[in-house]
Amino acid sequence: MCQRTLAALGRKDALIASGELDRLTQALVRHSERSVILSDMESGRLSRRRIGGPPLPDRLWRELDIDQVLAGLLDERRFEFAVERAVFVSVLHRLFVAGSDQACETWFGDYAVAGADDLGRHN
Repeated sequence: MCQRTLAALGRKDALIASGELDRLTQALVRHSERSVILSDMESGRLSRRRIGGPPLPDRLWRELDIDQVLAGLLDERRFEFAVERAVFVSVLHRLFVAGSDQACETWFGDYAVAGADDLGRHN
């Protein structure tokens, strides 16, 4: 691919000092889908979540009826959060990341784990 100069905009330091570089960048961003997505992610209007690892272990978890066994054991306890999902997320964390259990809370926030969206720190 060949490169060529379409227009000379001036010195970078002068463009930054005048605010012209930011104005030009924002004008270009309006015409770029990729830049819009990145800026939406940076601003928090759009979040990204990984889907990579959790689906396979989740399927095995359910096919082995681990979710049902835990539900049966926990049925009378009346927890106010999804304990089975918390156990599953903890197991995933141990499988994927060597680290402290406290790091699990921040780790799983990056992943799309079915039924775990409402999990947080419960005291």
